[in-house]
Amino acid sequence: MWNRIRGDSLANGTSYSGDVGVAFEWDLGTLQPGEERVVPLVIAAGSDLKELKSEIAEGLNFLSPKPFIEWVKVVPETPEMLEEYSILVSVRNPSDKPVNVTLWCNETGLLESYDDQLLIPPANKSQTLTIPPNSNVTFSFKYKHYWRWMKPVEWLGHAAFIIGFVSSLPFEDTISGALNFAGLVATAGTEFGTMPEVTYTYYVDSPDAILGTPNVAKVTVKVKEAKNWLSRASTGVGVVNAIAGLAAILCLLQRLVVLQ
Repeated sequence: MWNRIRGDSLANGTSYSGDVGVAFEWDLGTLQPGEERVVPLVIAAGSDLKELKSEIAEGLNFLSPKPFIEWVKVVPETPEMLEEYSILVSVRNPSDKPVNVTLWCNETGLLESYDDQLLIPPANKSQTLTIPPNSNVTFSFKYKHYWRWMKPVEWLGHAAFIIGFVSSLPFEDTISGALNFAGLVATAGTEFGTMPEVTYTYYVDSPDAILGTPNVAKVTVKVKEAKNWLSRASTGVGVVNAIAGLAAILCLLQRLVVLQ
């Protein structure tokens, strides 16, 4: 029987008389203490030769080394708003045959309340690449964002108009207006509610049997010079409060002089 199998000459008979015992031997070389080696076996059966070959092929495919993710990187590591950055995924093919691999990269975390825009759509990107035997390829998924990071305090752009209106009031009303305006700026300026950075999450997955998927990467995108702007704004709030406080003292002194 085994000679017929080896010679691809099975007769598809319904019976067989003879010895079907078989023994296998593997030369694994010298094993060190604690060392392990795996010998894969495929045992298949089929109603005819075609089915048997199909079962063997499926078993061999199951045992063949699978592609796997080597690493995931973000380039540049600390991107800025309006700067293009890439999610890079290196996939290794350890087998002796080329393989086609499809990867998906799905972005979440869009800041819709700040009118966040993905400037390189779509959020869910897909790539299919052929990886040569015993080689690796790098998948690249590009993203770029813009959002209105100062949206809660954009009204401060009209501060000059407000100051001009306040300064046209009588002296005491001006002081009161200055204090009120300082309070508004302090509330909006100190707490701000601005969003100088946003963290996005990227889920890397595959419909293929890729070891290491799904994989997750996080990217924090920042607004350039936002830190300096916030520092200057906080300083400005302090100056406005100091001026308003000084003006209040002067107003109080003026009232004391009048009373005397």
